[in-house]
Amino acid sequence: MTLAQLFDGAALEEIVRAFADFHDIGVAIVDAKSQQQVAAWRPTALCKFVTRTSAGRRACEAQLVSVRTTPATPSRTVECFTGLRYQVVPLVFEGQTFGTVIIGPYR
Repeated sequence: MTLAQLFDGAALEEIVRAFADFHDIGVAIVDAKSQQQVAAWRPTALCKFVTRTSAGRRACEAQLVSVRTTPATPSRTVECFTGLRYQVVPLVFEGQTFGTVIIGPYR
């Protein structure tokens, strides 16, 4: 069974967007193969500043790949090169990890 089989995609997207809007923070859900399923990113002022250059964009893209592929068991905090953080939490159902929730970046 996959993450897509467990959740209605439209309903999951609505929940993620509502959470992101309410807390004004980025949220993404990736499946067990680190493929993004749903996302509602909220770039911070620092992220906007860093990504103004091509080197900054490349560094941020590499950071996001690293965050997406970080093992989420157990739940952990991943430090960003900017000093911001991401919270990485596993999605577990009946003992099987189906994906990961990524929250951030935040201070």
